[in-house]
Amino acid sequence: MYFSDSTRLYAWFTNEILASVGPEGFNGLPEAILGIATEDGGVIYFAKSVELLSVKDEVFKLNIKKKNLLTLDEFIEKIEKQLGDDPWGKNLVLDLFRWM
Repeated sequence: MYFSDSTRLYAWFTNEILASVGPEGFNGLPEAILGIATEDGGVIYFAKSVELLSVKDEVFKLNIKKKNLLTLDEFIEKIEKQLGDDPWGKNLVLDLFRWM
């Protein structure tokens, strides 16, 4: 969806849902966006309901063989080695891991 720079978006969010999610691909706030609208009313999305679901712990358990595990530093080093001296690759690594 395209908006010109002068279009104002209004977002309603909750600080009780910590996931940075929203309707129709809108995201980026530290909490969940429950509603979004343009100032002219052309685009309007609002959550009709929010439902708390319980998830069993088994869903989050991974069956990973320990021989495949890498530390973050080992992983970064491996990717940098595979990408070689390509400037695009180095920028990609910096962008992916700058917050860690």
